[in-house]
Amino acid sequence: MPFHSPLMTHEEYEQSRRLLGPWFIGLSLEFILYGILLAQFQTYYQHYKDDRRWLKLVVAGLFITQLLKSIHSFVTCWIQFVAFFTDLQGAIFLSYTEWWQSAFTLIDASCGLYVQAYFLYRLYIICRKWWVIVIIIAVLIFSYISIIIATILIAEAKFNLIARWFAGHYSGVLAGDILIAACTAYFLLTQTKKAILPQTRNLIFALIKLSIQCAVPAVIIAALNLAFSQVYDGTVDLTSVIFNMVLVRVYACSMMFVLNSRRSIVRAHGTSASETISECRTDRLATNTIGTHKTRGQARGSDLELGIQVHTGTLQHTEMHDIELPKMHNIDSKLGPDRHDEQEYSIHEKDLDRNTVDITVR
Repeated sequence: MPFHSPLMTHEEYEQSRRLLGPWFIGLSLEFILYGILLAQFQTYYQHYKDDRRWLKLVVAGLFITQLLKSIHSFVTCWIQFVAFFTDLQGAIFLSYTEWWQSAFTLIDASCGLYVQAYFLYRLYIICRKWWVIVIIIAVLIFSYISIIIATILIAEAKFNLIARWFAGHYSGVLAGDILIAACTAYFLLTQTKKAILPQTRNLIFALIKLSIQCAVPAVIIAALNLAFSQVYDGTVDLTSVIFNMVLVRVYACSMMFVLNSRRSIVRAHGTSASETISECRTDRLATNTIGTHKTRGQARGSDLELGIQVHTGTLQHTEMHDIELPKMHNIDSKLGPDRHDEQEYSIHEKDLDRNTVDITVR
């Protein structure tokens, strides 16, 4: 018994399966991941109400772009499978005749670029090296320009050139993801050589692990997207559409996973006051800072997204600004007595030669 309508020829069935089927599968997976993403948004706004305003605006922007992306995907598939239910060829050629479908990959690339910009900012906060950021930005710009050109070629039906520019786009996305993840892990790893407190080293390794966990799914999907886009002719098989639709959600989930992991990282790798003071007395010329504020005399900013950064130096005066928890609701602090759900703690060790320690709870 055939698995398709007797009104369809075998050729029509193959066209439907290869050119329309991937859209249906991609939409299904996209909405599953969107449900996970909504749970991530809920977690963020429930536990991080005291984040900086600009960061909350960035998350709000991500929420809006992902919502619009869901609407666009749903409408696209509705038109394909319902409005063109009796017109198979018309549904297939929507990719070349309607801008909202021919620009589908461009829209996905724009959503992905939003998240990549966040991870680039995070990388800059960690490394403070503009040349690294500029190189990665150049790769991402090439990728984005490539998909713009590919979209124009789709509208002009220049099929012999489309595959090349799609390859350029997907290659740029893959290279950008790998560079961001590798550079983030590398510059965090270099901090372990400067860190003196074992708690600080454990914290850095936790961040490295987090960076890898967030990067691997996106890199794998981007690689599959590139591979399938080149293995199959886009006029014959659109399997790559599945990975393209999923990649946008994976980017967004990765960003929210990083933001929502701050509580668990601080709780798992937080440093107690007594342990910190003991370590500081062991090496009186060392300074380690974990926190969200700049130490005196330092121009470097802090990793605002994670609320964690490490500074090391050689000073006669040691000031530990905030071994300080990010302001979060319902978190049990390891650095002092329970007072409120939101507390900040900082430890200052002054005049180390006199062993005078001042512990302040703000």
